[in-house]
Amino acid sequence: MLITNKICYLRAISSYIFTSMNFLSHYYLDRHITNHNFVVGVCTPDLLSIFDREVRIKSKKMHHHQGTSEFDFFQTGVERHFEADKIFHSSPFFQEECKYISAELQELFGTNGIKRSFFVSHILLELMLDKVLIKQDSGLVDGFYYHFKQVGYQQIVEMTEKLAERELSAYTAFLQRFIQHQYLYHYSEYEYIIFVLRRLLRRVGVPEGSYLNDTAFVGFLASYETRLETRVFSLFEYLRTNMKLLQI
Repeated sequence: MLITNKICYLRAISSYIFTSMNFLSHYYLDRHITNHNFVVGVCTPDLLSIFDREVRIKSKKMHHHQGTSEFDFFQTGVERHFEADKIFHSSPFFQEECKYISAELQELFGTNGIKRSFFVSHILLELMLDKVLIKQDSGLVDGFYYHFKQVGYQQIVEMTEKLAERELSAYTAFLQRFIQHQYLYHYSEYEYIIFVLRRLLRRVGVPEGSYLNDTAFVGFLASYETRLETRVFSLFEYLRTNMKLLQI
């Protein structure tokens, strides 16, 4: 694809960019669970943050019980998302890697070159996690989208509205675009990682900085990917060890 065409494509889907412990990391954590509604539930909090930042599912307001209906599996997935995010962000891995990224970037670009360095490090860590997972499991993205297609748009909307306790009139069209664009495949590209980071910085009002246009930044991403490849499995082992055992 020509670079100009790729940039146009990325701009077209820029409104669907997000951050958290990303979609693929959440999916990978419990990839052995094949229940489609559970997988969709795991990804729903992030989907809602893209769709409308004012719409939130509050964990403490959910009715916690272990049922076997489609909605029960969906809700269990949502709960799993919140649990994973909480443990991930309090893990030694998260703290160590964010500090490492911040220190490396400051060494490359100076203490004034990176605004909100910990925030930038946080975002980069999560984006690079997904990139490494795609590299190590080429079928990961295919499997992710497969689950959404099996549940169907209308059912996803109905279950999400039930948990959000409000009508989401445009959510069906949003889901259709999310599935059709399939932008998660582009996480394998450094150019896309930088593009997402740039959009997120703009979204929260953080100055982008010239480092995003520096070839040294791409070089850092490449070297950090190598580091992360040797450490990523320790993260997921830590998460599984410290999270509740699921029986689905």
